[in-house]
Amino acid sequence: MHFYLGKNNPMLFRLTLFFQITFLFLLSMPFVDASSPQQCKDFVKKELPYIAGWCSAKKAEAMMDLIFATQPDICIEMGVFEGSSLFPTAYALKYLNHGVVFGIDAWSPAEAIRYYPANSIHRDWWTQQNFNLHYHNCLKWIGGYSLDRFCKVFKSTFANALDQIDSIDILHIDATHTNEGDFFDAIPYIRKVKKMGYIWFDGWPNSPDTYEYLKPRCYIQKVVDSGNCILMQKIVED
Repeated sequence: MHFYLGKNNPMLFRLTLFFQITFLFLLSMPFVDASSPQQCKDFVKKELPYIAGWCSAKKAEAMMDLIFATQPDICIEMGVFEGSSLFPTAYALKYLNHGVVFGIDAWSPAEAIRYYPANSIHRDWWTQQNFNLHYHNCLKWIGGYSLDRFCKVFKSTFANALDQIDSIDILHIDATHTNEGDFFDAIPYIRKVKKMGYIWFDGWPNSPDTYEYLKPRCYIQKVVDSGNCILMQKIVED
């Protein structure tokens, strides 16, 4: 069978259109050279400023190093916003081609301020946020970096998402940063962390009750962000 690929041939037009669309799609995707853990970390640190949040480059690198070393099955992120610390976790899992991180956030102003007193300056800031925009921006980078297999989000309160989680290898507590909020929200998740599993505790100085709960069950492995975030390893079963 012979095909005439002349000027007015429909097949030629379709093939040309297909290759043009494919080329433009490939150009729109970020170039990733992740042939080593270091190159993977370098890429994440380069992209991190484009994702709204508070995760520093040093913390992102430390989180990724832990994932490379432990190759976890299940990671949990409590508090997402747009996912600046969810991103390095998910990207490290993609590099390993193993594991999944679940980001849990209600993306709700009422939930964001629930534990703040009426006179707290944090209430004004949180109530002015466009949570729907932050949520969709998070979904956008998950798809844009092809992380769907390794990163899932629950648009839910922590309490409502709890039953969907079994055992946890790495838990990241980065939620209300209040004593009452972290204690009531995080303790049920801490109990699901496996023995010898890991807990990142961001803003722990604001949550003495949760820290006291963790002290006899964990030991501190690492301190990042000028002491504001600690990595603990759980040494006893709950």
